[in-house]
Amino acid sequence: MLLLEKLETLADASLENSEGLLAEYFINHTDRLENAGIKNIMLSTGLSKSSIIRFCQQCGFAGFTDFIRALQKELEEVRYPIEFMHDIDPEAVGMSRDQFEQLAQAISSAQRIFVFGRRDAVSLFNPLIRFLRKNKFVYAGMPCSLQTTEKICASITEDDLVLLLDPAHTWQSLRDASRVEPEMPSIFPAWKAKTFFSGASQDHRPWISWSPGSQPLYKLMALGGMLLKRMEESS
Repeated sequence: MLLLEKLETLADASLENSEGLLAEYFINHTDRLENAGIKNIMLSTGLSKSSIIRFCQQCGFAGFTDFIRALQKELEEVRYPIEFMHDIDPEAVGMSRDQFEQLAQAISSAQRIFVFGRRDAVSLFNPLIRFLRKNKFVYAGMPCSLQTTEKICASITEDDLVLLLDPAHTWQSLRDASRVEPEMPSIFPAWKAKTFFSGASQDHRPWISWSPGSQPLYKLMALGGMLLKRMEESS
């Protein structure tokens, strides 16, 4: 598992302990790691130096400095292909300009954002997710337990936005799976929020439905890069 994925898993799991608090801190300060001295982190989080070093060691590093260097290197490796995608026209990946503008506006105005779907597809939106988490609540991934899944889905309101990313499924096949697979929300798609669906085929039922067609993961990465650029420009 990548270090960024590990941090995101810890942050989503809990903010009530030091691990969750530190994971959330590093995710929200990826643009300021060069100045992320251990004293600054102690002041920001209220945690002790030993707690911060122990967290870094639990992530598989000798100490704080090694952890920061590894995180910086990984961010550079992840961000380069995303930045390369910035200037791609949405029509080049099969999305109309109107759809793109509607999606970008919905992301900006949503109170909260929930990103569900296949893990490899969701991970392509991680740079965008990390950027958005600086200013709003973003939940990404699927919880392990059915009870937690249903609780999260039941909390979604019309002021939120759902991004459902699964290039291997159609809207109908996901609905069918939700009735028999425990990891899928059984109330899918009962939430009142606008839903952007990226799947194997377009469908009129979601608010916006987009099928990447061939090379779906590449096109999802491109879309994530274009949305990230739009959010950065408007912030």
